[in-house]
Amino acid sequence: MLFAQANSLCVALIKQPTVLTHESSIQFIEKVKLNDTVRAEARVVNQTAKHYYVEVKSYVKHTLVFKGNFKMFYDKRG
Repeated sequence: MLFAQANSLCVALIKQPTVLTHESSIQFIEKVKLNDTVRAEARVVNQTAKHYYVEVKSYVKHTLVFKGNFKMFYDKRG
């Protein structure tokens, strides 16, 4: 669930017709329990002609539970 949330956030953050995950490096830091509310934050750290590089951090309350770096391929043509 944490990876899916982070990956979906990366796709939503990039305003292009076609966005695909090229690669990711992720780390599960703490366990998340049923009914925990997970807040994910994403920011673009770099962009090239074909890729966005996005950093995602997920929290339960103020505790970091997940972090990842995503290389997202995009195509403006759709």
